[in-house]
Amino acid sequence: MCSYNKIRNTWSCENRECSCCQAPLPDSARPPNRRLTPPPACTPSLPPPQQPTTAETLQRDLKERLGFKGWVMSDWGATHSTSINAGLDQEMPGGSHMSSDQIESALKAGKVTQAKIDDSVSRILTPMFAMGLFDEPWLSNNGTTAANVTSAAHNALARSIAAEGAVLLNNNGALPLDATAANIKIAVIGHEAASPTVHGGGSGQVVPYYTSAPLDAIREALGMPAPPPTPSNCSDAHWDHGFDYRNTDGQTSQSADSVDACCGLCAMRAACNYFTFTGGTCWMKATNNNRVADADAISGGCHAGPAPAPPACVGGKCVYYLDGSDIQEAVSLAQNADIAIVFTATDSSEGGDRGSLSLDGDADKLIAAVAAANAKTVSVMVSPGAILTPWRDSVAATLVSFMPGQEYGHAIADVLFGATNPSGKLPLTLPTKENECPVFSDDMWPGINKQANYSEHMLMGYRCYDAAGIAPAFPFGHGLSYSSFGLSDFTSSSDTTLSVTVTNTGKVAGAEVVQAYLTFPDGAGEPPQLLKAFHKTKLLAPGASEKVTFTLNDRAVSIWDVGAHAWKKFSGKYTVTVGTSSRDPKALQTTFTVA
Repeated sequence: MCSYNKIRNTWSCENRECSCCQAPLPDSARPPNRRLTPPPACTPSLPPPQQPTTAETLQRDLKERLGFKGWVMSDWGATHSTSINAGLDQEMPGGSHMSSDQIESALKAGKVTQAKIDDSVSRILTPMFAMGLFDEPWLSNNGTTAANVTSAAHNALARSIAAEGAVLLNNNGALPLDATAANIKIAVIGHEAASPTVHGGGSGQVVPYYTSAPLDAIREALGMPAPPPTPSNCSDAHWDHGFDYRNTDGQTSQSADSVDACCGLCAMRAACNYFTFTGGTCWMKATNNNRVADADAISGGCHAGPAPAPPACVGGKCVYYLDGSDIQEAVSLAQNADIAIVFTATDSSEGGDRGSLSLDGDADKLIAAVAAANAKTVSVMVSPGAILTPWRDSVAATLVSFMPGQEYGHAIADVLFGATNPSGKLPLTLPTKENECPVFSDDMWPGINKQANYSEHMLMGYRCYDAAGIAPAFPFGHGLSYSSFGLSDFTSSSDTTLSVTVTNTGKVAGAEVVQAYLTFPDGAGEPPQLLKAFHKTKLLAPGASEKVTFTLNDRAVSIWDVGAHAWKKFSGKYTVTVGTSSRDPKALQTTFTVA
């Protein structure tokens, strides 16, 4: 998808090649972390807008250089011209600039070739055929966002992915919990335990058919009975005859034999408050917006009453729950428990960015207070990105998931009780404070005179931390396990082939992700180290080993030559570091030379 912004004064969706349209920076303005070769002398100009052009970012760089085989659509309203020659395959929404009539006119006028149109059509249709969109029979409820396409296999896969994607940030031995313990008292705190955040908003939103809640999953892991069903109320059978709640707010659907059955289906869905029954289909929705007369429809509300509280204790196993809104009440509960698990989250949505890197509401205060009351406090978080952890040194363990999806509850319970040994790694750096990296300035964002400058150059994420010598809260690539691993026999050959042996030195089976970082020779202008390869081992039994081999290609030892607008191998002595994070204190190093 091409975006709304301009790149060197040309709209993203029609970006043309213009390698000399920007004067080179003077030596005094060049950042120390990047070599900038002045572009060759030429006359800055753009091709006439009516003529086919050589596109830079979409057609050349994305499709030709990177080999992208899919299709490019515009962000909604980001198209400003008939930009098919620039690499845009589909305008969204509608066709103000690239309708069938406009494309046909451009073809007749010789402004676009048939081959170019065929390429765009092929890029759009090929993945649609690959996914079987034209092979399945079209049913009234098939192929829409209302269709429930889950299966037992899909749900199991979602559970496995969410469990393996969870990252164990720290652990003093509090985890894993013992599900077979005869006596255990667990305090589960935070509304996220009962109604978890599992996805973002807007284009980041998926409405799952169900969501597994951690509170229920923890009880299930301990063998405690499921809570009794929530009373549905079902409008007290006072149906809204002859009306359809014709909206798609959180909508899903399922076949039903009667309006009573439809309301029962709605009652089983936490996100369902209203429903419309028509033609044997139960349409379940979050709201009753757009009430429209329809003689064949029967609608109603399904306002669930408060769920009956399940027994807190079964035998010697107890799970106590508070939503955390009263911090002092949560502290009192934690003081009388063997372990306290605090569930928190922060999220974002399309058109709704986060205001800070902190957790939502008073979550940080809640975690700190509970940790002060119970030395065995576990913090479990959901976040769409980087997050602050000011209480990290006072909790016994911390788990973070990044938008984990519908099976979050079961998945996080699998990790908490050790059914899954965590092996997830941080895909970003967790800072100790806001705006920790020193490269950010007003000229970057919000910019000056409506122009944002990417003045950070190569110093993004862990690269900035390395260049500035800043210690983050948790480094890029970090993630613990319930086992431990050792690296040995690290070697490299002249053809940049690296090998290292990974051994499980712990007491339980687990997997490790080995990461290779490259330090370029002096004069290359690159950051201190760059991740060039990584590999997740198979599940290793205690004492077992796996030899991991990385082969670095020419691109891995190349830098971008601005003047030639191409990648070029850089000669000299390289240092390669292999470890389990970007700041692994036990990482191994070796060197090799590129002629």
